[in-house]
Amino acid sequence: MDYRIRRNAEKKLQGEIGTIYKGRSSEDISIALAYPNSYYVGMSNLGLHAIYGFLNDQAGVVCERVFLPDQELLDIYEKTGTCLCSLESQIPLPDFDILAFSVSFENDYLNILTLLKLGRIPLTAEKRDECFPLVVAGGAASAINPEPLAMFVDVFVLGDGEPVLEELLRLYRRDAESCSRPQFLERLAALVGVYVPALYEMKPCRSRQSGRMSPLSDKVPAVIAKCSVESLEQHPAYSRILTEQTEFGNLFLLQINRGCSYKCRFCHTGYTQSPLRHLPLDAALKFVRRGLRYRKRIGLVGAAIADYPHLEELCAAITAQGGTLSLSSLRLSALSQKPYLLEALVAAGQKTLTMAPESGTERLRRLLRKSLSDKDFYDTVADVLAAQIPNLKLYFLIGLPGETLEDVDAIVAMCTRCHELMVQAARARGTIGKLIVSVNPFVPKPFTPLQWCAMDAEAVLKRKLQLLKRKLKRTGNVELIHEAPRWALWQGILARGDRRIGGVLLKASEFQGNWKKAFRALEMSPDFYVHRTRPLDECLPWEHLQVGRSQQRLANEYHALFSVEADL
Repeated sequence: MDYRIRRNAEKKLQGEIGTIYKGRSSEDISIALAYPNSYYVGMSNLGLHAIYGFLNDQAGVVCERVFLPDQELLDIYEKTGTCLCSLESQIPLPDFDILAFSVSFENDYLNILTLLKLGRIPLTAEKRDECFPLVVAGGAASAINPEPLAMFVDVFVLGDGEPVLEELLRLYRRDAESCSRPQFLERLAALVGVYVPALYEMKPCRSRQSGRMSPLSDKVPAVIAKCSVESLEQHPAYSRILTEQTEFGNLFLLQINRGCSYKCRFCHTGYTQSPLRHLPLDAALKFVRRGLRYRKRIGLVGAAIADYPHLEELCAAITAQGGTLSLSSLRLSALSQKPYLLEALVAAGQKTLTMAPESGTERLRRLLRKSLSDKDFYDTVADVLAAQIPNLKLYFLIGLPGETLEDVDAIVAMCTRCHELMVQAARARGTIGKLIVSVNPFVPKPFTPLQWCAMDAEAVLKRKLQLLKRKLKRTGNVELIHEAPRWALWQGILARGDRRIGGVLLKASEFQGNWKKAFRALEMSPDFYVHRTRPLDECLPWEHLQVGRSQQRLANEYHALFSVEADL
């Protein structure tokens, strides 16, 4: 191994607290847990921590981490031909029994191919036999539509990973060495929460646009259900490893609930991760005590933090032990309904508060099921500024169904009004804070009522962004940040793509990520995946999965939603 690669790994490990080292015997199942992005990004992901800790808590299992090398190291790997190794023990990837990918974002899919290539593992599942690690993938992105990755992955985990992996490991220990890879995959397919794509094919559907995923034999289920964790106390998610080399380096993170009950129509979490489950207070207090031994700040994580039934007691306990509070996300209504939250954030020295109105108009917020009036929003902003939190960060979506230029102008108006409120609050302090406006294109996701909607064309999205840039430039202390429309469209393709997108990923990997060139080379059109409204009777690539609300209920909501919208 090149000394620069080894030295980089040693430096990362030296900066960690809580790294798990287990002696590896020939009887152990060895797992390389791969995050298809940098160490900095991967170690900021609490899901990775949860699975890393869970696997290493299992007797007879050794789990080590793998990350996408930074560009400088990537060049060294490619120049020297060094095989990608695990972080903890620098073991080459082919020497592991299982290579498990934790996949949170669609735009990391190409990085999966990069990691396989660096690890000298054949990219496609059909070229791998028992001599290579079993390739497993799970996570928020792949669980709702695994088809774009079906060509590369042996086994997908749907839903919460812990209970599925427990059964998968039991079966692996019993059967993996006594049968062929195809036979073992067939046995795995019988487990709840396991999807083996090689055992299904895309058959022509009544609609000419797409096909239906059907099992190749009656030995595997036609519909694959997800698996859910019922007790967060049994499977807690918290910072297993602490390091400064992450986005949250000064925090001890603790997930206090999973799921969401709000069902915002653009977000799959409320539709695929119900019911909302809470960590018991005594368990939360135990982890807070552990975290405060190493960090002063406790970061509470969850999609519905304000709905945690013991939130006030937990906040008080953190403060009483000399700690401070940080929140991953918070609904605007929570700040007015639970004033102690704002007090706790001020006491923690919070200088920026993040809010997500999503749209500048109440009309589009109603479409998204964001029950936020303009008045409530501005009242909350005024309360935040009066509490001496000077900076605001606002999240907006553009390209929403039914959006007009008046809706885009309303984003400018909302930001301008926020700036006026900041100026008023600054008179007492003598300094004005900063307003960060984050604008991203709307990307329809599976298992939401908007999964049938078209995305705006790239040129249209660019024009809307230029309009925002031009008009917001007139307002001082405002910074506009946004995702490039090109990559939002690529995310949209991957989010709702079918199995044929695997070929596009292969070509894009050859073309250094140029997905447009890949489509042209394959004589395929990206418009098919992103720029058309899909008929309700079209077969969807994820219809064989039972991970959220039924397609019929989603179709009913979609139909009712746009019937009402047409009358507005």
